Amino acid sequence: MRLLPAVFSLACFVSLPASAHQIWIEQVNGNAKLYFGEFGDNLRETSPGTLDKLPSLQAQVVTLEGNTPLSPKKTADSFDLGARITRGQVILAQESKYPSWEKKEGDKSIRTIWVPAARFVPDMGPQEPGLALDVFPVRGTGQFKVTYLNKPLPDAKVEVVAASGWKREFKSDAQGQFTVELPWKGPYAVEVHHTDKNPGERPGASGPEKYDVAMFVTTLTFDQPSGAKPPAPVSPAKHEK
Repeated sequence: MRLLPAVFSLACFVSLPASAHQIWIEQVNGNAKLYFGEFGDNLRETSPGTLDKLPSLQAQVVTLEGNTPLSPKKTADSFDLGARITRGQVILAQESKYPSWEKKEGDKSIRTIWVPAARFVPDMGPQEPGLALDVFPVRGTGQFKVTYLNKPLPDAKVEVVAASGWKREFKSDAQGQFTVELPWKGPYAVEVHHTDKNPGERPGASGPEKYDVAMFVTTLTFDQPSGAKPPAPVSPAKHEK
């Protein structure tokens, strides 16, 4: 499986992405949609507005036969991915043109890039990495693995959230794995974070753009088919201004 690239070109400077923001995928009435906001707070950013900060989403369906690129179309509250997947298939998405930002540390300016990504699975069969920072099922319900650039990532920060706002926090083990009990039937999001402080560069509008820090956040979403009846989803949160 080919990795979606970690970084691409960018637009002009904007502020740091909101704390806890993420992108995630849901299959709604048989059609996959990508949202930007905070899953556990029931916050979905809109357009015109914060949703417009995602200028160039890449997405693909992954099957045993190969990968099929998708063409995300922005709507008022999401990106319509125009796909429906079934057991054994996966949707991967990544936004790699979110504008970078700078901050001062003493006399030095630190430029940071932010790379949000998402994986959606209709079942919990074992999978392989396909994103720069990735999280996926490995052996069955509640068992997951975190990888970075195709290698297991130990001590990764992990948050597991249900639509009701129920959440648990973990760190991945030496093999990049963790296990969590999923008590509720229904949708979950597993969010992982990683900061790479190795300087690098990516293509920019006016040539190569150097950066000092790369921040990654990836969200795995799925529907748990069994378990207790979940509490009601939390009331929708207010949108970013």
